[in-house]
Amino acid sequence: MKKQLAFFYTLLVITLMSCETNQEKIERANSLVKQFMSEMSMDNYPTLIKIYPEVKNIKGGFWMVNDYKIESTEINANDEIVVYLSYKRTGQTINSKIKFIVNKVNGDYIILSSKGLSYYFDSALYRYCISKKHLIYTNMSETEETDVKLSKICSENKLKFKNLSKACLNYVKEFVSYDKSLTNLTIDSYTNSLHGSFTINNNTSFELSSYGLNFSLLIADKSGNIIAKKRINNLYIVKPYSKQTIEIFNVNLPRGSKKFSLGIEETSIENFGYCVVGNLEFAESIP
Repeated sequence: MKKQLAFFYTLLVITLMSCETNQEKIERANSLVKQFMSEMSMDNYPTLIKIYPEVKNIKGGFWMVNDYKIESTEINANDEIVVYLSYKRTGQTINSKIKFIVNKVNGDYIILSSKGLSYYFDSALYRYCISKKHLIYTNMSETEETDVKLSKICSENKLKFKNLSKACLNYVKEFVSYDKSLTNLTIDSYTNSLHGSFTINNNTSFELSSYGLNFSLLIADKSGNIIAKKRINNLYIVKPYSKQTIEIFNVNLPRGSKKFSLGIEETSIENFGYCVVGNLEFAESIP
């Protein structure tokens, strides 16, 4: 009987020692996510796969995050540890978020899945896939989407959306112009400078922004040859079917400048995609 009691107490002690409290699980998960972020900043791919095996199946790459903050950690109904962190992408003022699901597998803690790490997450292509119902929109606290799933679907629709964006860009270049009757720009041949007011006419259903498009003054000589391009820096938003007048102050020009016209270029086809997905019904009606 004494031997049985000794065995029972020994087993009980071992069991109690092997049981982790919820707080210990949370600390282990936070530590693992921090290690993953550190290894990611060093581009240590083999270690990343050990920590997060499914990361190799995230198509299109993922965001490189250097400055981040763990916002909260909780244990869900499936006894998985959910870690939420926030960070700022380059050029953004609002926080982006990443969610990690962590659990113990075969005695070791690993990251099971993530949402928000994929480069496609919250991109124009991602929003396009939601609009087309290729993806079901869920907020960050839900688990229907993972980076592996959303990156696969976005990759499958990338070419189609890129071609649509290019068609829309050509349409914008054709139907956005400057209004000659409202534009009063003067080229001063003596000082080789340009000043006055310049009015852009957006004759499309797209809201145009400087995030997706660069607007420039194309400067030409008397033969019509483009000899300079001057970026219009104080033009940020042009509403659909509207006109926007801006003031141009003493822009330096090369000698021989005689004419000007409006130049429009995409900052990148991906950035311009936000203009497209903002009015997708109109975009898809363009021949």
